[in-house]
Amino acid sequence: MKKTHLIGLLLCAASAMALAVVNMAQPVLSAVKAAYKAARTLVASGVDAVAKAFAKPQHLPAPGVAFVAAGAYVLRQAKRVRPEVSKGWRMCPSA
Repeated sequence: MKKTHLIGLLLCAASAMALAVVNMAQPVLSAVKAAYKAARTLVASGVDAVAKAFAKPQHLPAPGVAFVAAGAYVLRQAKRVRPEVSKGWRMCPSA
């Protein structure tokens, strides 16, 4: 009879512990769900803002513009008049 009471007491304690774990887990899980939803909303709004900013292609330069500008710069440098330096030329004329 003593073993039966002990087993019953252990089962009662185990069920009480399981109930306590479930009761503690529910608020934690709801807080985790709320944090996940807030983070997901924040990321989604950021992605939407970036997508809206790049949705208008007239504000973006054409891909070839940089190459055309670089080619024009090289041509300007090639056409530039450079001074001719003689062998007797020095930085300081007094020396």
